[in-house]
Amino acid sequence: MEIIQANALDWCRDNPSSQKGIITGIPDMSEVDLSPTDYVKFLQTSARAVLNALDPKGYAIFIITDRKQKGWIDKSYYITDEAYKGGFRMMWHKIALIRDVGVSNLYQPTYSHCLCFSKKGTPQRSTEDVIHRGKTLYKNGMGYDAVEHCLIFLQKHNIDTIADPFVGQGTTLLLAQKMGFTRGVGIDICPKQCEIARTNLRGIDGDYVLINH
Repeated sequence: MEIIQANALDWCRDNPSSQKGIITGIPDMSEVDLSPTDYVKFLQTSARAVLNALDPKGYAIFIITDRKQKGWIDKSYYITDEAYKGGFRMMWHKIALIRDVGVSNLYQPTYSHCLCFSKKGTPQRSTEDVIHRGKTLYKNGMGYDAVEHCLIFLQKHNIDTIADPFVGQGTTLLLAQKMGFTRGVGIDICPKQCEIARTNLRGIDGDYVLINH
């Protein structure tokens, strides 16, 4: 597993149609310090870049949580819109529960979206539409259960390599390494995040590593 310190958008553009499997979460507005209008543009640009790096027969999976901001920033809409404009088809759209059914939260959604796209792939057999997000490696990390569910999907399509263009502290690669993926690459622009991700990957000892939870 390799962690590369680089601008994810540049890396995706420099590696067109090269990745069989991508699982990633585009950074939240709070992580990139942008206005709502500029953040939507960033979201759209990031989605296009990630999809640009996908092999036509491969699968790109986005795990994202909407944001309340004087209304609602529907991240799933903007990502899906970019995918359709780029000629991609949705393989599936799942809901990953952050809290139990019936529990509300005034400040943020209690679920994440899992969106899978491909140009020439197939969804194969159906799987459950509502799953649990699971624990996270750090505050804005993707949930273990959701990522594991997506990795299993890729394995069933005989994909054993993975890329995460916004790797953060390494959740995707951590689980991929544990599950036997042969190669993985994660990209992050932040040197500190890259170093934490490398530390997490070195720390695997047969169970999930929660050094920052």
